[in-house]
Amino acid sequence: MRANQVGLAIEGRVLIEGPSCPAAQYIVRLRPPTGSALSSFVTATRDDGTFRIEVSPGDYYAEILTGTLPVYGRLLQVKEATRLDVTLQAKTRLPSLLARISRAIAN
Repeated sequence: MRANQVGLAIEGRVLIEGPSCPAAQYIVRLRPPTGSALSSFVTATRDDGTFRIEVSPGDYYAEILTGTLPVYGRLLQVKEATRLDVTLQAKTRLPSLLARISRAIAN
């Protein structure tokens, strides 16, 4: 961030739907529109799914990634400190997975 730019905090939390598990170590990336003079900003979620990142005022495309795979995205206009809470839908079949684990332990 340049010295003449004010950093605005984007804080939030990423959860995984279902048992509301925190999404630890997901990547939060804010990219400016193509051709913008603004920089991209990147951070990782903490173990409890929370994150904080300081950005310059402007328009960004906010993404949540697991590894290099984007799992969430939206446009975000940053004019002031902003909250970004995201709940991701679990794509696994957790109940059937737990049933298989229980059967394996029982045997």
